[in-house]
Amino acid sequence: MATRSIRQTAFLDANWADLGKGNAGQQLVQRFGRNAATTFIGHLGTAKYDSLQARLQRRFRGGYQMQLSYTWAHSLGYTAENSTSAPRVNHPAYWDKNYGPTPLDIRHNVVISGVLELPFGKGKRWAQDGFAAALLGGWQINALSRLSTGTPVTPTAPATTLNAPGSGQFADCLGPVVKIGQRTLWWDRTNLANPNAVDPNTPRFGTCGTGVLRGPGLINVDMGVFRRFQISERVNVQLRGEAFNISNTPHFANPNADVSSGNFGLIGNVQNTGREGNDQRLFRIGVRIGF
Repeated sequence: MATRSIRQTAFLDANWADLGKGNAGQQLVQRFGRNAATTFIGHLGTAKYDSLQARLQRRFRGGYQMQLSYTWAHSLGYTAENSTSAPRVNHPAYWDKNYGPTPLDIRHNVVISGVLELPFGKGKRWAQDGFAAALLGGWQINALSRLSTGTPVTPTAPATTLNAPGSGQFADCLGPVVKIGQRTLWWDRTNLANPNAVDPNTPRFGTCGTGVLRGPGLINVDMGVFRRFQISERVNVQLRGEAFNISNTPHFANPNADVSSGNFGLIGNVQNTGREGNDQRLFRIGVRIGF
């Protein structure tokens, strides 16, 4: 599957300044004396999303079903995918610095799910009646797991010598950046430098590109055990026990990528996986009445 967003909508700052010109060099300061950021809705290049999607499925039969889905994806653009995103660099002559992998660029994503009904009770293979059917019948086990690689991260630096309002600074990339993979230090900073320290008198962007580093991937397994009681022909009750992130695997967010910070490479938060912030292991018990 491939999609193209031609002339991607973006929130641009009309009050940008040239490199090294500071506040006095802002476009609207020079023309009207306006020094505030001035956002307008414009267009910034073409965003691209290419993917390979595959699915292996066993439909529900004989009391169980399974599905495995795999997506390889590559997403490139000048901003994040939503139309209210703003670029890091607003100077038109340097818009190309914004181009790189977007937050949708999760290169590998695997989802595995399954449903299993135990073969006991009325209409099943074994223990179709009597006490055994009452005890063992109506049980169902569900599982859902997701494994995905990390999202892109841009190494940054303070914009002190850049001195160009409306644009952010990039770090200098001096060679391949090695991933250490620890929560307190995700990358080795040996091949990263602060342009302010390398060329303190030269206003320039750092040599790193957008999204050249990768943050942590995601591993998550959810499981559920359900028990269904048939009260009458039309009414049933289902007891539901669910466990989210059953292995209690941390869902780390992207690390600090400011090369001037003492916390560079430190992970201080977790990903927002859409579960109200409850990404640690969580158990939930519920009752569902069907009629």
